[in-house]
Amino acid sequence: AMRGLAGGLRFDFAQADSLEGAGENSGADKQILKKKAYLLAMHQKMGEERLLSENCVVLLAASLRVLDDTITQGGTAGTKLGQDKVKGLIDHAWKSAPDAMAEIDNTLDLSDPVRSELEAAIKAHT
Repeated sequence: AMRGLAGGLRFDFAQADSLEGAGENSGADKQILKKKAYLLAMHQKMGEERLLSENCVVLLAASLRVLDDTITQGGTAGTKLGQDKVKGLIDHAWKSAPDAMAEIDNTLDLSDPVRSELEAAIKAHT
Protein backbone atom coordinates (compact mmCIF):
# COMPACT_ATOMS: atom_id res chain seq x y z
CA ALA A 1 0.00 0.00 0.00
CA MET A 2 2.73 2.47 0.93
CA ARG A 3 4.92 1.75 -2.09
CA GLY A 4 2.34 3.15 -4.47
CA LEU A 5 1.77 6.27 -2.40
CA ALA A 6 5.33 7.07 -1.41
CA GLY A 7 7.20 5.83 -4.44
CA GLY A 8 8.12 9.20 -5.92
CA LEU A 9 8.76 11.09 -2.71
CA ARG A 10 12.53 10.95 -2.89
CA PHE A 11 12.49 12.56 -6.34
CA ASP A 12 9.88 15.16 -5.28
CA PHE A 13 11.90 16.09 -2.20
CA ALA A 14 15.16 16.37 -4.14
CA GLN A 15 13.47 18.52 -6.74
CA ALA A 16 11.93 20.80 -4.07
CA ASP A 17 15.30 21.10 -2.30
CA SER A 18 16.99 22.18 -5.51
CA LEU A 19 14.33 24.87 -6.02
CA GLU A 20 14.59 26.45 -2.54
CA GLY A 21 15.03 30.20 -2.90
CA ALA A 22 13.45 30.39 -6.36
CA GLY A 23 11.14 33.33 -6.98
CA GLU A 24 7.44 33.45 -6.23
CA ASN A 25 5.17 32.13 -8.99
CA SER A 26 8.14 30.47 -10.70
CA GLY A 27 6.56 27.05 -10.41
CA ALA A 28 9.07 26.23 -7.71
CA ASP A 29 6.68 27.42 -5.02
CA LYS A 30 4.21 24.65 -5.96
CA GLN A 31 6.89 21.98 -5.68
CA ILE A 32 8.03 23.33 -2.31
CA LEU A 33 4.40 23.44 -1.12
CA LYS A 34 4.01 19.80 -2.21
CA LYS A 35 7.09 18.83 -0.19
CA LYS A 36 5.74 20.62 2.89
CA ALA A 37 2.39 18.86 2.48
CA TYR A 38 4.09 15.45 2.42
CA LEU A 39 6.18 16.39 5.47
CA LEU A 40 2.99 17.37 7.29
CA ALA A 41 1.34 14.11 6.26
CA MET A 42 4.24 12.03 7.57
CA HIS A 43 4.88 13.98 10.77
CA GLN A 44 4.10 12.16 14.01
CA LYS A 45 4.81 13.04 17.60
CA MET A 46 7.27 10.89 19.49
CA GLY A 47 5.55 7.67 20.52
CA GLU A 48 2.54 8.28 18.26
CA GLU A 49 1.60 5.30 16.12
CA ARG A 50 -0.58 5.19 13.05
CA LEU A 51 -2.16 2.29 11.29
CA LEU A 52 -1.28 1.65 7.66
CA SER A 53 -4.72 2.89 6.61
CA GLU A 54 -4.19 6.16 8.45
CA ASN A 55 -0.84 6.72 6.74
CA CYS A 56 -2.53 6.03 3.40
CA VAL A 57 -5.18 8.66 4.13
CA VAL A 58 -2.72 11.43 4.93
CA LEU A 59 -0.42 10.60 2.02
CA LEU A 60 -3.40 10.54 -0.33
CA ALA A 61 -4.48 13.90 1.07
CA ALA A 62 -1.04 15.34 0.35
CA SER A 63 -1.01 13.91 -3.18
CA LEU A 64 -4.48 15.36 -3.82
CA ARG A 65 -3.19 18.77 -2.65
CA VAL A 66 -5.80 18.82 0.14
CA LEU A 67 -3.20 19.96 2.68
CA ASP A 68 -2.00 22.93 0.63
CA ASP A 69 -4.38 25.47 2.23
CA THR A 70 -3.35 24.33 5.69
CA ILE A 71 0.32 24.76 4.76
CA THR A 72 -0.21 28.27 3.37
CA GLN A 73 -2.01 29.19 6.60
CA GLY A 74 1.07 28.15 8.59
CA GLY A 75 -0.01 24.60 9.41
CA THR A 76 3.28 22.90 8.63
CA ALA A 77 4.67 19.73 10.20
CA GLY A 78 4.80 20.00 13.98
CA THR A 79 2.30 22.86 14.32
CA LYS A 80 -1.04 22.54 16.11
CA LEU A 81 -2.89 23.66 12.99
CA GLY A 82 -1.16 20.98 10.92
CA GLN A 83 -1.70 18.28 13.53
CA ASP A 84 -5.38 19.20 13.85
CA LYS A 85 -5.87 18.97 10.08
CA VAL A 86 -4.22 15.54 9.90
CA LYS A 87 -6.23 14.25 12.87
CA GLY A 88 -9.43 15.59 11.31
CA LEU A 89 -8.72 13.82 8.03
CA ILE A 90 -7.99 10.52 9.75
CA ASP A 91 -11.08 10.77 11.97
CA HIS A 92 -13.25 11.63 8.96
CA ALA A 93 -11.89 8.68 6.99
CA TRP A 94 -12.73 6.29 9.84
CA LYS A 95 -16.27 7.70 10.08
CA SER A 96 -17.03 7.86 6.36
CA ALA A 97 -15.10 4.85 5.01
CA PRO A 98 -14.53 2.39 7.88
CA ASP A 99 -14.67 -0.69 5.66
CA ALA A 100 -12.05 0.75 3.30
CA MET A 101 -9.78 1.59 6.24
CA ALA A 102 -10.18 -1.90 7.68
CA GLU A 103 -9.48 -3.51 4.31
CA ILE A 104 -6.14 -1.72 4.04
CA ASP A 105 -5.14 -2.81 7.53
CA ASN A 106 -6.27 -6.39 6.96
CA THR A 107 -4.82 -6.91 3.47
CA LEU A 108 -1.90 -4.46 3.62
CA ASP A 109 -2.97 -3.38 0.13
CA LEU A 110 -4.56 -0.28 -1.34
CA SER A 111 -6.80 -1.55 -4.13
CA ASP A 112 -8.18 0.82 -6.76
CA PRO A 113 -11.76 0.71 -5.39
CA VAL A 114 -10.53 1.40 -1.83
CA ARG A 115 -8.31 4.20 -3.06
CA SER A 116 -11.25 5.79 -4.88
CA GLU A 117 -13.43 5.53 -1.78
CA LEU A 118 -10.76 7.15 0.39
CA GLU A 119 -10.12 9.90 -2.16
CA ALA A 120 -13.85 10.73 -2.16
CA ALA A 121 -13.89 10.79 1.65
CA ILE A 122 -10.84 13.06 1.76
CA LYS A 123 -12.30 15.48 -0.79
CA ALA A 124 -15.60 15.55 1.11
CA HIS A 125 -13.76 16.54 4.30
CA THR A 126 -12.24 19.70 2.85
